[in-house]
Amino acid sequence: NLTAQIVTILMLVFLPLALLFQAEALSSGKHDVLAVLDQGESGGQKCSVLRNMNNVLYGITAEIGTPPQKFDVVADTGSNQLVIPGSCCRSCLSKHLYKANSSSTSFETHKRSSITYGSGSCKGELTHDDVLAAGIQSKNQVMLVMCRQSIEGYKNLGMDGIMGMGMPASAMGTSVDLVGEHDRSFFSQANINAFTFCFNKGAGTNGVLHVHDENETNDYTFEDVVGTVHWGVKLKGASFSSQASGASPVAVDGVCKNGCAAIVDSGTTLIAGPGGDIIKILASLCSSVDGCKKMPVQTRRTGTGRGDDSWGDDEDDILESEGDERRPKMSDPGTMPSMKEQIQAMNFQKWMFSCPAEMATLPNINFELAGSKVSLPASIYTMKVNKKELRESDSDDLFSKRSLFNYTSLLEGAPSSSSASDMACLPAFMKMEMKSRTLGPIWILGMPVFRQYTVMFHRTKSAGKAAVGFKETPAAGCTACGKSGETLINVKKAPTHNVFHPGHVRSANIPEHEFATI
Repeated sequence: NLTAQIVTILMLVFLPLALLFQAEALSSGKHDVLAVLDQGESGGQKCSVLRNMNNVLYGITAEIGTPPQKFDVVADTGSNQLVIPGSCCRSCLSKHLYKANSSSTSFETHKRSSITYGSGSCKGELTHDDVLAAGIQSKNQVMLVMCRQSIEGYKNLGMDGIMGMGMPASAMGTSVDLVGEHDRSFFSQANINAFTFCFNKGAGTNGVLHVHDENETNDYTFEDVVGTVHWGVKLKGASFSSQASGASPVAVDGVCKNGCAAIVDSGTTLIAGPGGDIIKILASLCSSVDGCKKMPVQTRRTGTGRGDDSWGDDEDDILESEGDERRPKMSDPGTMPSMKEQIQAMNFQKWMFSCPAEMATLPNINFELAGSKVSLPASIYTMKVNKKELRESDSDDLFSKRSLFNYTSLLEGAPSSSSASDMACLPAFMKMEMKSRTLGPIWILGMPVFRQYTVMFHRTKSAGKAAVGFKETPAAGCTACGKSGETLINVKKAPTHNVFHPGHVRSANIPEHEFATI
């Protein structure tokens, strides 16, 4: 187990920032957004609809205080702190604001605290009150009531706050710990040991959050949690499974060469991992389809003295030069992809950019865990983005720092309209260079995994220790609240394709400047 204490940084990265106004437009008023949420107890089940916000995050309603004040909050397994805006917050006027003096069950500690995010920070006071969400009530729940915030894009984000559902080891991200308040997770304080997340396939569809009895574990394959701060599991490597019947998985050489850790996070839009490993995966994908493997593998330029770690020509290559933020930074030279792998990865992105029909033949990607695997088809690990929006995002530093690619050359001559026909296909991966203290590089298994699997978070599954369980979601979709025979996907007409289309990108909830405790 990893034991060092860290301050978790919640990073919001948007693709592009201009599209945040679309998220705000989904609600015509401060209170309309709450009407589409369905939560509570039905037929003995406790659950809540997870409302899809632009395929970027999923939210539930929280009722706080007596009488209840309603808030839209992000359902986030990557953090464990409940954060809501207070009436003291002048920059939060477009949100639902918590008023402690309007609740007979509130208790203000008058202890100041703060949280630092990648895109800003927030400050406020720690307050206790009763909280109801997903049919579960937590008495005397501690939360951070924001009075000041400088979070990029918060005004236009379609949620009021964040409900952390992570591990209960510490109040991640807060600068003040009070005696007896270190365990702040909503479900932990409500004595709930097991709950599941399920996101439906396709763009714009909602998901569902179910609260379970801790013995309801049938059909789930569990992995023991490593560490005490995040829902982290061991990751041994990656492989491909061909669509051909009976074909054995083929390992991707060099990925997690000396072991990795993976955090299962409902609040990260894409799959995040070390840039070098992602390049190796994309290079192997190129070799799996005729249209890509027939593309020329250019030789590296000469006379630079840079050796095999060159990132190609300045003008034509979509991987940036060695001085760019996109270039992987790794202490172990053995993890750096070869020149051939770099060019194959570039070729793969060029090939799939136009969304060729051959994408349907791409193999499944398997993330090999300690005792099982998570297998994702191409419809899950790829995404569609409007070319106009991609052009705008490529000039944005926040997105560029997470992307392995510079799409400028591919966007030349692309239309400036926003019509559905002007779409580009991209891998649903983003770069994140972070290492754990003992388990090697860290990956984030983000929202794409939740579209293929129903994921159970269980605090006491393995000999009283935490575990994460995976069960493939049926093709019909997630089960609706209290209706075992009705799937949630019927709430909204399913799209004509399964490739999801994020309006922007929310990144991972861990710092990228030091070794992390998971």
